[in-house]
Amino acid sequence: MKRKLFLLTMLPFILIINACTTVPDSPLEIISGQDTVEINTEFVDQGALYIGETGNIVIYSEDSIDVTALGTYELRYEYSDLEITYSAKRYVIVVDQTTPMITLNLGVDTIKVGETWTDQGASAIDNSLESITVVASGSVNTNVVGTYEIVYTAMDSSGNTITMIRFVTVIE
Repeated sequence: MKRKLFLLTMLPFILIINACTTVPDSPLEIISGQDTVEINTEFVDQGALYIGETGNIVIYSEDSIDVTALGTYELRYEYSDLEITYSAKRYVIVVDQTTPMITLNLGVDTIKVGETWTDQGASAIDNSLESITVVASGSVNTNVVGTYEIVYTAMDSSGNTITMIRFVTVIE
Protein backbone atom coordinates (compact mmCIF):
# COMPACT_ATOMS: atom_id res chain seq x y z
CA MET A 1 0.00 0.00 0.00
CA LYS A 2 2.83 2.41 0.85
CA ARG A 3 4.45 1.81 -2.54
CA LYS A 4 1.22 2.59 -4.45
CA LEU A 5 0.66 5.70 -2.32
CA PHE A 6 4.21 6.87 -3.05
CA LEU A 7 3.73 6.38 -6.82
CA LEU A 8 0.41 8.22 -6.78
CA THR A 9 1.96 11.04 -4.79
CA MET A 10 4.93 11.30 -7.15
CA LEU A 11 2.92 10.92 -10.38
CA PRO A 12 2.13 14.66 -10.81
CA PHE A 13 5.81 15.55 -10.36
CA ILE A 14 6.90 12.94 -12.88
CA LEU A 15 4.39 14.29 -15.41
CA ILE A 16 5.59 17.87 -14.85
CA ILE A 17 9.22 16.87 -15.31
CA ASN A 18 8.37 15.00 -18.51
CA ALA A 19 6.38 17.98 -19.85
CA CYS A 20 9.30 20.32 -19.23
CA THR A 21 11.76 18.15 -21.03
CA THR A 22 9.56 17.83 -24.13
CA VAL A 23 9.35 21.58 -24.71
CA PRO A 24 11.84 22.46 -27.48
CA ASP A 25 14.68 24.88 -26.88
CA SER A 26 13.57 28.46 -27.31
CA PRO A 27 14.21 29.72 -30.83
CA LEU A 28 14.48 33.26 -29.41
CA GLU A 29 18.10 34.33 -28.92
CA ILE A 30 19.45 37.61 -27.57
CA ILE A 31 21.54 39.36 -30.22
CA SER A 32 24.97 40.33 -28.94
CA GLY A 33 24.94 43.96 -27.99
CA GLN A 34 25.57 46.58 -25.41
CA ASP A 35 24.77 45.45 -21.88
CA THR A 36 26.51 48.34 -20.13
CA VAL A 37 25.88 51.95 -21.09
CA GLU A 38 27.50 55.13 -19.77
CA ILE A 39 25.08 57.56 -18.11
CA ASN A 40 23.60 60.22 -20.43
CA THR A 41 24.69 58.44 -23.61
CA GLU A 42 22.62 56.67 -26.23
CA PHE A 43 21.55 53.05 -25.82
CA VAL A 44 20.71 51.09 -28.94
CA ASP A 45 18.77 47.88 -28.40
CA GLN A 46 20.10 45.15 -30.70
CA GLY A 47 17.01 43.05 -30.03
CA ALA A 48 16.47 39.32 -30.02
CA LEU A 49 16.38 36.97 -32.97
CA TYR A 50 13.52 34.52 -33.49
CA ILE A 51 14.76 31.61 -35.57
CA GLY A 52 11.73 30.00 -37.16
CA GLU A 53 11.02 27.55 -39.95
CA THR A 54 9.74 30.31 -42.23
CA GLY A 55 12.64 32.65 -41.56
CA ASN A 56 14.35 34.76 -38.95
CA ILE A 57 12.67 37.76 -37.32
CA VAL A 58 14.33 40.42 -35.16
CA ILE A 59 12.22 41.26 -32.10
CA TYR A 60 12.67 44.48 -30.13
CA SER A 61 11.70 45.05 -26.52
CA GLU A 62 8.92 47.44 -25.59
CA ASP A 63 10.76 48.16 -22.32
CA SER A 64 12.94 51.23 -22.04
CA ILE A 65 16.24 52.18 -20.46
CA ASP A 66 16.55 55.45 -18.51
CA VAL A 67 20.08 56.47 -19.47
CA THR A 68 19.83 59.48 -17.13
CA ALA A 69 19.69 57.30 -14.01
CA LEU A 70 22.21 54.75 -12.75
CA GLY A 71 20.86 51.26 -12.28
CA THR A 72 20.05 47.89 -13.79
CA TYR A 73 17.23 47.63 -16.31
CA GLU A 74 15.50 44.57 -17.72
CA LEU A 75 14.49 44.31 -21.37
CA ARG A 76 11.99 41.56 -22.17
CA TYR A 77 11.52 40.09 -25.63
CA GLU A 78 8.49 38.00 -26.54
CA TYR A 79 7.36 36.31 -29.71
CA SER A 80 4.42 33.98 -30.27
CA ASP A 81 4.38 31.29 -32.92
CA LEU A 82 1.74 28.56 -33.26
CA GLU A 83 0.21 29.51 -29.91
CA ILE A 84 3.55 29.16 -28.11
CA THR A 85 5.06 32.29 -26.61
CA TYR A 86 8.83 32.45 -26.40
CA SER A 87 10.59 34.98 -24.21
CA ALA A 88 14.09 36.17 -23.44
CA LYS A 89 15.61 38.86 -21.23
CA ARG A 90 18.55 41.21 -21.43
CA TYR A 91 19.86 43.16 -18.43
CA VAL A 92 21.39 46.55 -19.16
CA ILE A 93 23.39 48.44 -16.56
CA VAL A 94 23.65 52.23 -16.68
CA VAL A 95 27.00 53.17 -15.14
CA ASP A 96 29.13 56.24 -14.52
CA GLN A 97 32.78 55.44 -15.15
CA THR A 98 33.80 58.80 -16.58
CA THR A 99 35.73 61.30 -14.49
CA PRO A 100 34.57 64.90 -14.27
CA MET A 101 36.41 67.55 -16.29
CA ILE A 102 38.16 70.43 -14.51
CA THR A 103 38.75 73.80 -16.11
CA LEU A 104 41.08 76.31 -14.50
CA ASN A 105 39.59 79.79 -14.28
CA LEU A 106 41.84 82.38 -15.87
CA GLY A 107 44.09 84.31 -13.54
CA VAL A 108 47.57 85.72 -13.03
CA ASP A 109 49.92 82.89 -12.09
CA THR A 110 53.23 84.75 -12.08
CA ILE A 111 53.75 87.48 -9.49
CA LYS A 112 56.64 89.40 -7.94
CA VAL A 113 57.78 88.82 -4.36
CA GLY A 114 55.52 90.66 -1.95
CA GLU A 115 52.58 91.02 -4.37
CA THR A 116 49.20 89.57 -3.58
CA TRP A 117 48.10 86.44 -5.41
CA THR A 118 44.42 85.56 -5.59
CA ASP A 119 43.35 82.06 -6.49
CA GLN A 120 40.80 82.31 -9.30
CA GLY A 121 39.76 78.72 -8.68
CA ALA A 122 38.48 76.12 -11.06
CA SER A 123 35.16 74.69 -12.20
CA ALA A 124 34.10 71.15 -13.05
CA ILE A 125 31.47 69.48 -15.18
CA ASP A 126 30.45 65.84 -15.23
CA ASN A 127 28.69 63.56 -17.69
CA SER A 128 26.12 62.80 -14.99
CA LEU A 129 25.08 66.48 -15.18
CA GLU A 130 25.27 66.76 -11.40
CA SER A 131 26.76 69.77 -9.65
CA ILE A 132 30.42 69.10 -8.91
CA THR A 133 32.39 70.88 -6.20
CA VAL A 134 36.07 71.58 -6.81
CA VAL A 135 38.30 71.50 -3.74
CA ALA A 136 41.62 73.38 -3.81
CA SER A 137 44.63 72.50 -1.68
CA GLY A 138 48.08 74.04 -1.40
CA SER A 139 49.34 77.53 -0.70
CA VAL A 140 51.55 80.22 -2.18
CA ASN A 141 54.12 82.06 -0.06
CA THR A 142 54.27 85.40 -1.87
CA ASN A 143 57.33 86.41 0.18
CA VAL A 144 59.57 83.58 -1.08
CA VAL A 145 60.72 83.09 -4.69
CA GLY A 146 59.65 79.73 -6.09
CA THR A 147 57.05 77.73 -7.91
CA TYR A 148 54.02 76.57 -5.94
CA GLU A 149 51.35 74.03 -6.71
CA ILE A 150 47.66 74.48 -6.10
CA VAL A 151 45.91 71.13 -6.56
CA TYR A 152 42.23 71.09 -7.57
CA THR A 153 40.23 67.92 -7.03
CA ALA A 154 36.74 67.07 -8.23
CA MET A 155 34.76 63.91 -7.52
CA ASP A 156 31.33 62.88 -8.75
CA SER A 157 28.77 60.84 -6.78
CA SER A 158 30.04 57.61 -8.40
CA GLY A 159 33.50 58.19 -6.94
CA ASN A 160 35.21 59.16 -10.20
CA THR A 161 37.97 61.59 -9.22
CA ILE A 162 40.20 63.94 -11.18
CA THR A 163 42.91 66.39 -10.16
CA MET A 164 44.48 69.34 -11.93
CA ILE A 165 47.44 71.44 -10.85
CA ARG A 166 47.90 75.18 -11.18
CA PHE A 167 51.54 76.31 -10.98
CA VAL A 168 52.05 79.72 -9.40
CA THR A 169 55.48 81.30 -9.78
CA VAL A 170 56.82 83.97 -7.44
CA ILE A 171 59.71 85.90 -9.04
CA GLU A 172 61.99 88.72 -7.88
